[in-house]
Amino acid sequence: MKSNNPIKGFLLGGIAICALLVAFQTNTFAAAVIHDTFATGSLDNRKPDTVNDLNLTWAYKQKGGGQSLEIANGRLKTGYNSWLYLDIRNSKVLTRPTVITLSADLCTNNFTQNSTRQGLALGFYSTPPANSADQNFTGLLIEGPISWPGKALDGVGVISLWYDGVNRRDVYHINNYDANATYNLKYTIDTTTGNITAVFLNNTVVTLTKPHTGIFTAERTSYVATWARSNSNVNHFGYIDNVKIEGDFVVSQAPEPATVAALRIGTTAFASGIVLAP
Repeated sequence: MKSNNPIKGFLLGGIAICALLVAFQTNTFAAAVIHDTFATGSLDNRKPDTVNDLNLTWAYKQKGGGQSLEIANGRLKTGYNSWLYLDIRNSKVLTRPTVITLSADLCTNNFTQNSTRQGLALGFYSTPPANSADQNFTGLLIEGPISWPGKALDGVGVISLWYDGVNRRDVYHINNYDANATYNLKYTIDTTTGNITAVFLNNTVVTLTKPHTGIFTAERTSYVATWARSNSNVNHFGYIDNVKIEGDFVVSQAPEPATVAALRIGTTAFASGIVLAP
C-alpha cells in the first residue's frame, strides 16, 4: 500500500540523502600516508605498509641480468638497473597534495661509479621508464665517489639533482662517504612553485649548492619512484628501505553499487514525496 504523506516522504528521503553523503565521504590524510618497511613478503602485487590505505600497488621493473629486485633480510635489495614506483596521479578517488615529502634509507653497498648516472635515487617519474631506471626521472640521487682517473673525489659522495632524466647537477657533497652505511634522505617539494623547500640527510639540514627552483612541477611528479643503477655489473646491488610519502592526500570512498541503487530509490522518493509504506 502506498502513502502520499509528504512529511513522511520528506523525512525518509532526507535520511536517504544523508546516507548518500556519508557513503561518498572524503578523508584527508596527513603525516606518513605511505610507509613501506619491506619487512616481509614479495614485490608481486605489493601494497605498501600504510598508515592510511590509499589502495596503491607498487610497480617494478629491471633491465639486464644478475641480481633480481627482491625483498631480502627486511630491505629491498636492488639490481644494478632496477626501479620501483607508485602511481599518485589525481583520479576519481585520489586527490594528491601540492606539497609532498619523500624519505628513504639508501645504501649503495658495492655499487661502483664510472659516470654520473649511478647510485640510489628517490623522487618521481613523469611517465614510467622503459629501459633504464633514470629515464623520465626528477628527484635526488645519492652517488658514491666517481672512479674515473682524474675525476675521483677521494671519499666524497654526491647528492645530485635530476630532472627529465637527462639534466643533472651536483648539489651537495657527502664527506667521508661510506658505501656500506645507510643514509636517510628526506626532502619536501612544492608542485605549485616547482621548488624543493627542505632537504635532510640523516636528520641534518642540507643546503643545496645549485639552483633547484621550478623543477618539481605536477607534470614531472606523477609517480613516486626509487631506483638503482650501477656500473653495468650484474653482481652489483644496493639496499632501499623505509620509503615514506607524506602529504595531505584526499581519498574519496565511493559506495558499493547496491548501496547506490538503494540510495537512488530513497532520493527519488524524496523528490516525489511518495515512499513505500512499512
